Amino acid sequence: MIYLVIPVVLFFILGGLVFVGRMSGSGHRSDDGNPEPARRGCLLALASLLLRPVPVIFAYFYTGFLSAVFVALVIWLILRCFEIYSGKIWKSADLRLLILPLAAGLTLFTGDFLYFQLLPSAWCVMTAAEQSAGLLLKKAHLFPGENGDTAFSKDELKLARFGILGASLIALLISEYFRQTLSLSSWIWYYGYLRLELLPIMLGSIAPAMVRMIRRSEKEAG
Repeated sequence: MIYLVIPVVLFFILGGLVFVGRMSGSGHRSDDGNPEPARRGCLLALASLLLRPVPVIFAYFYTGFLSAVFVALVIWLILRCFEIYSGKIWKSADLRLLILPLAAGLTLFTGDFLYFQLLPSAWCVMTAAEQSAGLLLKKAHLFPGENGDTAFSKDELKLARFGILGASLIALLISEYFRQTLSLSSWIWYYGYLRLELLPIMLGSIAPAMVRMIRRSEKEAG
């Protein structure tokens, strides 16, 4: 339990650095010269990454696994309500949003922890299926901008999709290994900070496509 202090302290340290950096820097301002939206976005991302798992882990160690699952479901509902209020929900049909309530609901209904523990693996499977469908159907909406276009060329898009597909399969193996070998008290930490562990894998998976895109952009500009 004492380790829950670490993400809270990290949030305040990194959040403070973001605040100071945005105050002193002029290169990260929005189009109207106001740095507030960018600062708010950074703080929300940090809060989601570092603070969102804290109440789930806290509930587990004090009242048990089912309570932790219930807290995770409540947080998911709050975030979806916030997205509805801000008008952002369902702009992209991401079925992965439904994994958590489905897994949590099954665990709460049956009392079987397995359903919730399969959540990370289900996310990896759906991500791999999404990229496979994108490759087969030659979809071009990977990382689309506001106008729906993507910065990748066809070859770069294909390379990025193969990278994400491979990363998803690697992450699936890691998830299943931890699910079968870790105790619940250790697994809850893995679930809470899963994104910290998968972030380097996912970023590395699209790095070749990003490098190729940057080189192409430099050639076109030159």
